[in-house]
Amino acid sequence: MAKDIGFKGDYKKVAHLWELEGASERLQLVKADLMEMGSFDDAVMGCEGVFHTASPVCEVKSNPEAEIVDPVVNGTLNVLRSWEKNPALRRVVLMSSSCAIRTRDDIDPAVPLDESS
Repeated sequence: MAKDIGFKGDYKKVAHLWELEGASERLQLVKADLMEMGSFDDAVMGCEGVFHTASPVCEVKSNPEAEIVDPVVNGTLNVLRSWEKNPALRRVVLMSSSCAIRTRDDIDPAVPLDESS
């Protein structure tokens, strides 16, 4: 049975997910915080695989390391720490974000980004 945990105030943000084929039978949404250790424990329990796509994406104001790098590293470590607690979990796929290259000064905003960027 599908569950929606913690999104009562954010329904508009996730409403499109409930429109996906099979969502009412198979979709489970769990609210988690990248920066909170243990926040993903419930989300990964019972899973065999995890696609980690969450990442802060923002315009760097003054300190790229504090605003992007630290949250990405710590958030990924928090997901991996939750992974360790689930003996059924066999694979984690880590995704990058466009922020990895958008923060460079030499990127031309008029040129589409691809693997060569």
